Amino acid sequence: MKTTFATLVDQFDTRTQFHTDFAADLDIPVLDGPQCQGDVSVCPANLLPNGARLGRDSVPVTVTAAGVEVIRGGAMNNAHTLRSIDAGVTWTPADVREDSVILGLLTVPAGAQCFLEHPEHGFNGIGAGTFVIGRQREQADVIRMVQD
Repeated sequence: MKTTFATLVDQFDTRTQFHTDFAADLDIPVLDGPQCQGDVSVCPANLLPNGARLGRDSVPVTVTAAGVEVIRGGAMNNAHTLRSIDAGVTWTPADVREDSVILGLLTVPAGAQCFLEHPEHGFNGIGAGTFVIGRQREQADVIRMVQD
């Protein structure tokens, strides 16, 4: 089934004001490999040597069409939000420290899909698997978090 930008906006009944004029018929691929959305990265957990270190009190929450905010961008304060209409999709937030790149763990069961939404970037489609969601760092005068 073809997933388009307009289909996702309708499906999630999103009220997000997107900053870019996306074409309604833009195809949104659903990937099960590494991908980035601005300053946020999505990486299959099995590709990372140590996986995500989640806090002792980390509790999974169900990702629904209403969305679960992962983090707000540093430059424009816009949220990166996970959304899904499929059962069993969960987000387990990590204990985020200022210097931590790991935000949490996303689990998408077989046959399900999840979408990462952002007003400036649109949607990233995420297929089945377990993914570490994280931030990116860059080297400038000092090592710092990328600001979206």
